[in-house]
Amino acid sequence: MAAVMSAKRGLLLCEVLQRHHRIFRQGFSVTAVPWVGQKWRVSQGMSGDGNRYGPLTDLPDFSYLDGRPAPLAKGQIRREKEKLETAAHVMKLIEEVDFAKARHEKKLKDKERDKTKMIESRLKAKVDEFGKAVTSKPDHK
Repeated sequence: MAAVMSAKRGLLLCEVLQRHHRIFRQGFSVTAVPWVGQKWRVSQGMSGDGNRYGPLTDLPDFSYLDGRPAPLAKGQIRREKEKLETAAHVMKLIEEVDFAKARHEKKLKDKERDKTKMIESRLKAKVDEFGKAVTSKPDHK
């Protein structure tokens, strides 16, 4: 029974590895599985892989005893640059959405204005000096 359970576990492990990662011909992967613990980290409000953000990646590697700030590492500089680029891109997209909303509102107002202008420019019934509608009497000779 233990052999059957072990075989089932082995097959399940191979299926999981085949679905999610590169497998060599022997059926074993030599690369690390990056999603181990991902659900737990996400449920705790952390990044999915543990290396995207957090104190280990965002804070300096060391500090001086006299209180001077430590120089930023290359990875920290790169991440800050990426964050700035992402923020600029988001701001550009927000501006585009705002422009599209304003343009749509303007189009709706123009359409409504054109509609009222067309209604007002229709032929109107003749009225006399008292405001009564004048009906034309046909000539019967």
